[in-house]
Amino acid sequence: MTADVLLTVYGLELGLTELNPVAVRAISAFGYAGLGLLKCLALGIGLVCWALTPHQYAPVIPLGLATPSIIAVCINTALVFLVV
Repeated sequence: MTADVLLTVYGLELGLTELNPVAVRAISAFGYAGLGLLKCLALGIGLVCWALTPHQYAPVIPLGLATPSIIAVCINTALVFLVV
């Protein structure tokens, strides 16, 4: 998640555009800290869900949090390399 935030901020500084409308609103309202707040909120919700999920299903929660972040990091990395 940290790599996603850092690459997103770097990409925005290079002139790329954020496409996630929730992230756009958070950045508009709180600057780059809004992006971090969104990730912290997602992580917090994930931790609560993980704590409430039966033990045998609990590994699905971190996987569900990590998968979109990994995809975003791959996309952001590719876009940054295209611009630089």
